[in-house]
Amino acid sequence: MKYPFDEQLRAKALNQKLRSILVGMLFNDLELNLRTEYNLFDRHTERPVCIGNGEICQFS
Repeated sequence: MKYPFDEQLRAKALNQKLRSILVGMLFNDLELNLRTEYNLFDRHTERPVCIGNGEICQFS
């Protein structure tokens, strides 16, 4: 399946490789679109032991 704007972008690029494509985001705030969350799970109980964002951690 081709990218919906493939032909339009290639026409603008003058037969060169595409270097960028348009991407739609749900929100205007990058923090809402690109959140990072880290979880540490106990292998035996399969429950989370620690949940955090890379700076702050909460133990459960």
